[in-house]
Amino acid sequence: MGEVAEAQPAADVEFTADETNQPSVTSARSRMISSHRPAPPEDRLIGIWAWGVALGVVGLVAALRGLPAITAGTGPSWYEPTLAGVGLGGVGLTLAAFLSARYARLPWIMLGLATVPMVVTVALTVSAL
Repeated sequence: MGEVAEAQPAADVEFTADETNQPSVTSARSRMISSHRPAPPEDRLIGIWAWGVALGVVGLVAALRGLPAITAGTGPSWYEPTLAGVGLGGVGLTLAAFLSARYARLPWIMLGLATVPMVVTVALTVSAL
């Protein structure tokens, strides 16, 4: 039979003891994830929030306009699934913008992309109803 090699710790693992003198293992990845990153600037957060609120209000108006037609069944058959799909795409992009607030340009790109489905939703609502 072959020899069993002694286990060696990975190069990026640090062995320490906490205040209770219990050993703990900290890897480079966990240090990177838990590192304290500075919060995004407040003016960027306010801008992202304002654009997100504007998208939400316009989406709510389009939904309130289309809801009676959907519930009454008077709208075209393509309207409800198209509105739902396009709306979910816009909501996902808006959520991605909020989650990427730490970056300088990425939230603005995401919000710009989220505006496209909103314009499509409004255009579909106006043309279908």
